[in-house]
Amino acid sequence: MANSDLEKKLASDQALPIYLLDDVSWDINFSSEMSNFGYQIKKFRDVELFSEQLKKQHPAILIININLVNNQLQNILIDINEKSIDSKNIIIFISTSGELSLRLKAVRLGGEGYFIKPFLTENLIARIDHLLKSAIDPNRILIINNEIEAASYYAAILEQANMKVCIITKSNEVDRALHEFNPDLILIDFIMPDCNGLELAKIIRQQSIFQSISILFITSEEEKLKQLNKMRLGIDDFVTKSTQPIYFIMMIRNRIERYKKLRSLIVSDDLTGVYNHSFIQNQLEMKLKESRRDHSPLSIALIDLDQFKNINDSYGHQAGDQVLRCLGLMLGKWLHASDIAGRYSAEKFLVILPNTAPEAAKSVIDRLRKQFLMINYSWKEEMFNAFFSAGIASFPRFHTSAELISAAEKAMLRAKQLGRNRVELAT
Repeated sequence: MANSDLEKKLASDQALPIYLLDDVSWDINFSSEMSNFGYQIKKFRDVELFSEQLKKQHPAILIININLVNNQLQNILIDINEKSIDSKNIIIFISTSGELSLRLKAVRLGGEGYFIKPFLTENLIARIDHLLKSAIDPNRILIINNEIEAASYYAAILEQANMKVCIITKSNEVDRALHEFNPDLILIDFIMPDCNGLELAKIIRQQSIFQSISILFITSEEEKLKQLNKMRLGIDDFVTKSTQPIYFIMMIRNRIERYKKLRSLIVSDDLTGVYNHSFIQNQLEMKLKESRRDHSPLSIALIDLDQFKNINDSYGHQAGDQVLRCLGLMLGKWLHASDIAGRYSAEKFLVILPNTAPEAAKSVIDRLRKQFLMINYSWKEEMFNAFFSAGIASFPRFHTSAELISAAEKAMLRAKQLGRNRVELAT
């Protein structure tokens, strides 16, 4: 499946198909759980039938028991990986064993996940969601170079490798580009007219949100000792103007991959996968600033799990953690790409909806509420559901982040007073 097709499917309400090959029957609850998160499972128990189906057509996502992979299926999977240069195929392997030989086989067959049974469905969903997002979310490179011809040369190389590029030629344009383009890596010409590249790197590093971003310098300097000495000043690497395009692209990709992993550890909540409290607060200030500048609406939603203490008391904190994890996954799955979600406190979540009026925001969060209510949780032999109340507040009616959060919290408390499991607008 080509990346553009995958993007269209993710943007629509259509369930994404997944082929599952395993030699045991899966309970209906697994298919139901996957369906709640936008995936449709087609199960196979016969490896020959599965192989024949893959020869005709296959979806972007495959889940395969590694113990069932025979020579025929192995050749098919190798062929799928070789043809996936311009598309993204996600192969996840499952097994009852985690021995090294099986894991190595999975890696060699293009496996991007390995789960040992029994595993939690939400962990599988989190992995698939992450891989899908990586597949359709291109790397973003900010090029700072006052020579437009040189900048365009590097941009052309990166764009051919399916990366997004933003070029700026003046130092005073940097701050706006950083916040609006949100780059994964910055490529700076060593010699700039207003301030040199080293000074510019230090200015960028002064902002905590960009302290871990990779900064590479373009230079004609070939003396490695001098380059290494300058790297103490906050530069990650140098790209000489003689670097071959293929090595240039590999360097960029490797740096971005490491940056994204580090950034995820810094800004994400470990349990739920959404942004942590400090980062979501920072994002609210930033998006509010953009809305004021562009005279555009912005809404926020404060979501609070209803009777969450009862869940912890009745089923245990592991069950409570499962509910929080699933709500985090839901927020990542059903919100628009431009929306931002974070964990505000223990069982509260803050959602930022840029360019969204109050009624439209209410519609989005209410749809999420209905979808979340459909998830069945099991504890020993008991089944239960969880639900939430939410309050919506919007700019420009409320001007500051403090006013927005206060108004959203009052609306959320009113939703609880009116019977819970509902969404209310700030009045």
